[in-house]
Amino acid sequence: MKINILTPDSKRPNLAAMKISSWHRQQEDEVFLNFPICNADFTYASLLFDWTPDPFADLIGGSKYPAIKLDPEIDSMKPDYGLYPNIDYSLGYTYKACPRTCDFCIVPKQHNEETHYSIWTFHNPKFKKIGLLNNNTFADPQCRETFQEIIEANLILIDMSGFDLRFITEDLAQWISKLRIEGYLHCAWDFMEHEELIIHGLGYLQEAGIKRIMCYVLIGYNTTPEEDLYRIEKLRILCDPFVMPLNKFDPYQKRFARWVNHKAIFKSVAWKDYKC
Repeated sequence: MKINILTPDSKRPNLAAMKISSWHRQQEDEVFLNFPICNADFTYASLLFDWTPDPFADLIGGSKYPAIKLDPEIDSMKPDYGLYPNIDYSLGYTYKACPRTCDFCIVPKQHNEETHYSIWTFHNPKFKKIGLLNNNTFADPQCRETFQEIIEANLILIDMSGFDLRFITEDLAQWISKLRIEGYLHCAWDFMEHEELIIHGLGYLQEAGIKRIMCYVLIGYNTTPEEDLYRIEKLRILCDPFVMPLNKFDPYQKRFARWVNHKAIFKSVAWKDYKC
């Protein structure tokens, strides 16, 4: 059989596509990725965003359709890294669940299971890097086992989803400090009422010697422009803030994000003086 997998809005390797490919190649099927063929025997599509138009496919899933899950047999497959010849890291979950119920987030709608997985369910030893897609690593009671596996395998961690500062403790910060992390460690400050937990969490990380931290700041949800500026100025001395506008077409949100996220301007021009 000829199998075509479409991932029209994936900017990085698509885990679902790699698992589907593994299963079909095990059945000795031919697998194509984003191949414009009309004679495929079966076509899958994995979509991330609501605004992505549905392509012609026999089965469509992905974050756009949180109720649609991979078949358990396919979901248990190791990813087919050969689907992306240029990939240089392993990719997967050690914990899919998140206890938060933020209504702007797709994760609560996915109803992910609270199951811990070893990195060896998806890691390929040929890679020296590993990317975690976990929705909330610190919510996993066995997260220390994940860190220990990464350390023992001498892997470089690519932080693809961030860490929840509201869960962090001094002990967890010490575990994070033992990891080799490529680029920034990511976190977020979405709600004003979590200020104390966020600041304490950043303090734990800094005390553990972690300096390269990027904190995403959601605006346009339930905060005022004054509260947005307050959070940014609070974070300025602790890490690198990065604004995530809920509505990228709103003039204020677009302008505020442009000011903060352009680091040279952010460091040299105050918001009140920003004219662009």
